[in-house]
Amino acid sequence: MKQRHGFTLLELLVVISIMMALMALLLPAISKIKKKGKSQLNDVQKRAIVSAVTAYRSQYHKWPAPLGDLNAGEDEIYGSGANGNNKVFDELESPRDGGESVIDMSDFGRRDGYGNVLNPINGAAFQIELDLNEDFTPSGGVSVE
Repeated sequence: MKQRHGFTLLELLVVISIMMALMALLLPAISKIKKKGKSQLNDVQKRAIVSAVTAYRSQYHKWPAPLGDLNAGEDEIYGSGANGNNKVFDELESPRDGGESVIDMSDFGRRDGYGNVLNPINGAAFQIELDLNEDFTPSGGVSVE
């Protein structure tokens, strides 16, 4: 009897179909893990923003906001577009008084065309509310959504 080398087409098809079935079982689990990772990253970034704003406030005795907003004396929400959170991050990264940076911007990867830091879950800009009139409406004077 002649010795055969290699696999038959049927054997290859069976192996490929088994591999596809295993992949079909794994893909939903991988997707769920990826979604949970984005959610955890979002929570970590929110806490980092609140921590950085609080550290800035403690160090410089003022909010990390543009001077015009500080002088207006009203609560301000920095989010998307022209009144974006980039104003807050710019001040956190390099304060006007030449002090040290209180946040490492390399931890916040995605930005939009205005330079606003984006939420990893929905791709929208983080909404940072600062209590500029000192009536403590958000918790601790700062909240991030």
